[in-house]
Amino acid sequence: MARGLFHRVISQSGAAFHPLSDRVQDKPYAPSAETIGKMFATALVGENGNTSLEALRNLSAEHISKVTHANPAFSTYEFLPTVDGEVLPDEIANIFARGEQADVPVMMGSNANEGAAVMEFFTTFLGKGAEGFNRFKQGLLGEVFDEIDSLYPVDNKDGVMQSWQDLFTDITFTYPTRRWARDMAKVKSDAYLYLFNWHPPVEGHETFKSFHGADLGYVFGQLTMWGAKPTKADEVFSDFIAETWVRFATTGNPNGGNLKGWQAFTPENEAYYILGPKSGPAENLNLEKMALVEKAWSKRRASANHQQKSE
Repeated sequence: MARGLFHRVISQSGAAFHPLSDRVQDKPYAPSAETIGKMFATALVGENGNTSLEALRNLSAEHISKVTHANPAFSTYEFLPTVDGEVLPDEIANIFARGEQADVPVMMGSNANEGAAVMEFFTTFLGKGAEGFNRFKQGLLGEVFDEIDSLYPVDNKDGVMQSWQDLFTDITFTYPTRRWARDMAKVKSDAYLYLFNWHPPVEGHETFKSFHGADLGYVFGQLTMWGAKPTKADEVFSDFIAETWVRFATTGNPNGGNLKGWQAFTPENEAYYILGPKSGPAENLNLEKMALVEKAWSKRRASANHQQKSE
């Protein structure tokens, strides 16, 4: 719907390349948006309650918020983007795999510790420790459940929560961003992949590191975001990041000024650029972990296709 209205794309922290839900068709891995809508209406007013729009619109915001967060089906990111046949005519991954995306240069990336600040959200309804982690694995990557521990061990020196955080980061941010970069090979325009690993000087920065949203203050020069207490180094780094963003938006290439050697990504070179205390080119970002996510989601889509053919 927006094709032709933009000439560059900058994506910070992920994209919806996971198997998506459908507006009307239930999938083996996710109920349809209409099914969830009916579930939500019932949860709001109770069994046999009045689920008319008029009645629902009279409910308080506080009640709606409480019910929303009581069930992950109502608030989990994976269920929110929906193939509706209009804004999204198909799964985003399918559109890009066919090379039907907008053919414009893209700079995309994610933060090294995206999950660091949001784990409490998951433990609220999944539970803590290995038990909660197992529920998370079954829901998000159940197709490869028995293979996950080899790459995200529960007995690592940093504890099960670190592996949980790393898996969430890779599923929701690292994998879809790289998948997007790979699918840009289907069109003529270049893709530039990055990994942001600068730690804003916020309270608890030893734990949060490069958390989800950590990049925003540096892009927009708002270095006191999240209660941070910036140093001169933060100011210099922010100038570097802002100049890079503007340069790409202007030219379609982030290289220039103090930044050199950022290769356009191809499936052959697996090139990306580290943006952090030691900025520079790198390659092969978590390939074994990326392959595991790809394996799980390929199986998930295959099960949905099999169901559709049998109906």
